[in-house]
Order: sequence, then structure tokens, then C-alpha cells
Amino acid sequence: MQLLKHRPLALVCSVFVALSVLSFFLNSAAKVVLGFIIAMLAIVLLIRTVVKRGAPSEAILISVCALGAMFGILISFIHFDAKFEACEKYYGKTVSVKATITERLSSGSYYSSYGIDVSEIDGERVSINAVLECNYSGDFQAGYEITGNLVGAALSEHYDSYSETTMLADGYVMIFEDPTEDGGESGSSDMLEDTSPAITVTNFGNTSLSIKAKRINTRLSLLLLERVGNEEGRLSSALLLGNKNLLSDSLKRDFKRSGVSHILALSGMHMTIILGLAELLLRKLRVPKKVRCVVLLILAPLYLLLTGFALSALRSVIMLSVVYFSYLFADRSDSLTNLFFAGALIILISPHSVCDIGFLLSFCATLGIIVGGDYLKKVNADMSERAAKKAALRPLVKLFVAIATTISANVAIMLILWAYFGELSLVGPVATLVMSPLTYAAISLSILCLITYPIAPISNAIGFAVSFISRIMQQIAARLSMLEHSSVSISYSFVGVVVVLMCTACIVMSLIRMRHKIFFVVPIVLSFIAIAVGVVLSVNVDGLRVELYHKTKSETLVLVTDSESLVCDISDGSYSHLMRGSEALLESGKSVTDVLMLTHYHKNHIMSAFRYMENNIVYKILMPYPADEREFYIMQSIYERAQRCGVEAATFRTDAPLMAIEGVNLTLTKEYIKRSTHPTLAICIETKAQTACYIGASF
Repeated sequence: MQLLKHRPLALVCSVFVALSVLSFFLNSAAKVVLGFIIAMLAIVLLIRTVVKRGAPSEAILISVCALGAMFGILISFIHFDAKFEACEKYYGKTVSVKATITERLSSGSYYSSYGIDVSEIDGERVSINAVLECNYSGDFQAGYEITGNLVGAALSEHYDSYSETTMLADGYVMIFEDPTEDGGESGSSDMLEDTSPAITVTNFGNTSLSIKAKRINTRLSLLLLERVGNEEGRLSSALLLGNKNLLSDSLKRDFKRSGVSHILALSGMHMTIILGLAELLLRKLRVPKKVRCVVLLILAPLYLLLTGFALSALRSVIMLSVVYFSYLFADRSDSLTNLFFAGALIILISPHSVCDIGFLLSFCATLGIIVGGDYLKKVNADMSERAAKKAALRPLVKLFVAIATTISANVAIMLILWAYFGELSLVGPVATLVMSPLTYAAISLSILCLITYPIAPISNAIGFAVSFISRIMQQIAARLSMLEHSSVSISYSFVGVVVVLMCTACIVMSLIRMRHKIFFVVPIVLSFIAIAVGVVLSVNVDGLRVELYHKTKSETLVLVTDSESLVCDISDGSYSHLMRGSEALLESGKSVTDVLMLTHYHKNHIMSAFRYMENNIVYKILMPYPADEREFYIMQSIYERAQRCGVEAATFRTDAPLMAIEGVNLTLTKEYIKRSTHPTLAICIETKAQTACYIGASF
């Protein structure tokens, strides 16, 4: 195919993008080694060019590509290695922090988290973007300047791998925890210790441009909530303004499992819809093409302002701006060059974009469409020529092109789906087909709802229509996500091997000259057959699998049979470690948790169990019968949260056999050692064919 032939800018940018992304997955030592190898390889190629008296342009191109690769590695080293090493000294320590609230990340009745710009730690000037985690529902707003004695922690201590990557993509490098415990429900605050927040607000009026933009975004979101109302208004706010912080975790989970989570992230699709409406209006007014491009180049940053300078929106603005600039200054626009140049520019401006899943999905899907389009060009031309003679064939040609384009995009993102999500939504293509027009309608009407806000009757009528559409979208996502086989796990190691080999083969075949392009399809077809066979064989394994996951003071016991799964928490209520159980299930071929089992009670379980039930499909939660009033309060709090999540909750007696999942009996024994508030545990696991016993302690 030789896609990069006669495209020097695309070649240089592609090398920079590839090395920037690859470096994210390497440690500092590996980056140094990789940089040395690239330097040596570049020197060898330059010597070869000089000896053979090659064209000077070839030597220049080799040098620029090598510099691009080295620069990509250097940016990754500075942004990820140096920054994180500087933060490690604060992990596990209580430090005095001075910071500014930049945004509300998530909130619920029993927890809240915020993005903060840390300016001072223990009197030392710093510049760190961190997450503030609170075990209560806080009321901090963007722009508040705060001080407090907070506990430092790594992102991995609180988030599963997917959420941690999302935080990294937003520029956050660590967590600060408010040590204040959740005060609980009314009348129950005496069950837990101190309920007074450790944070003090010192200034309510920070007025930086980014803070003003976020306040505008919040104000517009509240206007939509007023007109649309409730969860439907939160969804419309997320679709139009990128304000996902108001969405419940269960709604995010449903969209993820139904394969349409990309709809919730501000991306090129959202920008295309919004700017597309503006371009349609300008076309109707018969504005010349170049003038339209200038107007859209002005509108794009204005929309970025309304989103509160959301990084995902910034990346989309850069991507589309490159396209519009190419229309202004070039007679012909090369899609591949535009894509790689925009990708390189995005990484230069925002280095943490290399771990932004939305950016990677959008970039790779577009690349797949371009490569697939180049392959399909001749096929489409031949089919169109035949269809011109028979009108009945024209719809079939359009359908073939649409299906082939969709397949090209999905093949290009397979590696990302395996690495980041670990599961593949089987209903995703259908859900996307249904949700896309609803998304277009919801965004368009939300814009009209805000424009007509001063005219209450009209705005309310439009808001009702938005609410109706949003409610349909929620119901579709919820119903599809609850289907028994709506998604399947692809977290098997063999899937990664197959996908890497497939991608490598596709890249090589796209760069070399091939006489018969049909061979490009061969590795794709063989890979999908191998994955399908491997997944079927892996899922249909009889018997019981028991796995124990240990990290610092926390442990999680995972039991998987051919039909059911159980995650048993043996920890201090660490949410990140509990989520490791969910990841373990994916690795065992299960995308739902049939039973979540607690072995004891810790105050942190109130929040961690609740968040687990909101972020995963859980059918039942089992809790030991409380031994005292304090345990009863924690059990009751978890029970109430389980009811809100639609999860069946039940208690069990220790020292008595319990059939937690079909065909498996569990017996839990607890003993408290003198002076220890944490029990020593013994869990006996029995089936007809095997017996196992766990002995350990919670911390």
C-alpha cells in the first residue's frame, strides 16, 4: 500500500506519535535503552545513505524522524517518570496542602472527589494536579482556595486500571485524601469518629480564566437541569457540555457495557455535530467555503470555552482546526497527513493525551477508516460501475461500504479494547446504530433549549423533548447492559498476542508495496477466527477456579465456576483492590459479579462496596451477621446502598456452611487476637470434587 510514501510530514509525525504512545507503557530504564537503540539505528541509516551517495533529502528525513522519535521519548520521560517520582515522597504521609479546586470530578450522597491544583505542600512551592478524595458529600466549588492536612496516595491505591488511566489523561498525577470519615445518616454520626472536615476554605473568589470557564460550564449545566430535569438533564449536559461529573456511576456503567461509552466523552463526533449545525446554517446563507472555515475556526475555541476547557474538547478542536486550516491553505487536503499532524500537535500541547482512551480510540478508528478507504477505493469503484447499470444494486453497494468502513474502524481499535477495557460489547454495533441519531437530536435540541432559555414556554417545551430522548437513551443502555451476554471478556493473554500480531502484520502490509491488496484481509480474518475459538474454549471450562490477589495489606479471593462468579473482599475496604476482583473476573471470562461477599466490616466498606455495585453488574451482596452496634450500622448503610443499586442484599452466619454460588459451600470463621481490631479469618471452600482453605487476616 505504501501509505506514507511521498508523505514526509505524515512519516515524521507518525514516528513521533508512535514513540510517544509506546513510551507511556515503558519504565524509565526501558525508555533510555529504546532511545539509545533509535540513535544507533539512525546513525547506521545515515552512514548507509552517505556511502551509497543517496539523496540529501533522504538523510534529512532520517535525521528528522530520529529526532521526532527521541523527542517523543523525552516528553514521556519528563511528564510521566520525573513527575511521578517527585510525588512518591508524599505517599502514605499526612502533609499540609494548599490548593485551588479546579473541578468536581464525582459526587454522591456518601462521597465526593475534586480536581485540585496544588500550589504548596508543607510550605514548599509545588505545581501538581491532583485528586481530592472525600468520604462525605462535599460542597466545594471550582475556584475555592483550600488548606488542610491531607494524606497523599498513588492513583492506583484508589482506582482500577481503567479509572486510573482516565485520571492520567486528565493530567492528575496523585491523590490527596481527606482523613475525615463519613458522618453517615442522620442520627448515626456517633457510630463513627470525627465528622468535622479537615479542609478549610480560605478564599471563595479565584477568578482565573479556566475557573471562569468552568463556572460558565456549571451555570449552563444547571440551566439544562432546570429545563430538562433530573438524570435526563445530567445526560444532556454531558452530551453537549462534557459535564460527566453529574452522571451516576451506574449510568456510566450501562453505557460502557452496551458499547456506547464513547458517546459520553467529548470527541470529534460531538464537535462535528455542533460545528456541522453552524456550517449548515452558513451554507443556507450561501457563505463561501473559505469564509465558512474561518467562522468555524472562531466558533471551535468558543465552544471549548463553554466546556470549561475540557481536555477532550481541546483535542477535538485541534483535530478539526488542522482540517479547516488545510482547506484554507491547500488546494487538496491529505487526510492521512492531517491526522498524524493533528495527533502530534495534540501530544505536544497535552503530553498526557497518550493515555486518553477517547483520543486513542478516535485517532485509531480514523486511521482504520483511512487505511480501509484506500483499500476499498478500487473495490468500491468496480462495484459502483456495475451498480450504475442496475439501480437495484446501488443500496447494496452503499451498505457494503458502510459495513466495511465500520469493520475497518473496529479492527483498528481492537488493541485498545483489549488493553484498556478487557471486554467487548456484543451489542455495541446495534447500540451505536440506535444511539447515534438520538445523540444528534439530544445535542441539537439542547443547544436550542439554552438559546431560547429567556423564553420559558418555548425552552420548557424543547426541554421536555430533550428529557424524552435522554430517557429513551438511558433505558436502551440499561436494558442492553443487563442482557446476559451483552459483553464478553477479552482479557485473556492470548487475545493480546493475536491482536499485536494482527496489528503488526497490518502495519507492515500498509507500508510495503503489495501487488494484490486482498492479502491485507488475511491476517484480520485469521485473527478474529483465532480469538473466537480461544474465547469459546476458555469460557467453557468446567470446575472451580480459585485465585487470591494480594497487595500490601489487602487481599481479594475470587471464585469462578462455569456458570457463576464470586468476589470475596478481605481488606480494609480498599476500593482499588476490590476493583482488582472485577478485573480478575474479566481475566477468567466473566463480565458480571454474581456475588460480592464481605468477610468483616470496615468503615471504608460503606463507600467501596457502594462504588463497586455502581460500577459493575452485581446480582447479590453477602455480609456477615453484625456482632455489635457499630457493625450493624455499617451493614445497614451498605444494605441501603445495595437497595438503591438494585442489588439483592443478605446476611450470613459465621461458622456455618453457606452456598454462596451454585455447587460451592463456604464456611467463614473469624477470631479476634488480643489488642487487634481486625479479625483473623479462615475460609473453607468445598465442592463435590475439591476442598481448599484460606487462612489470613484483614487489615
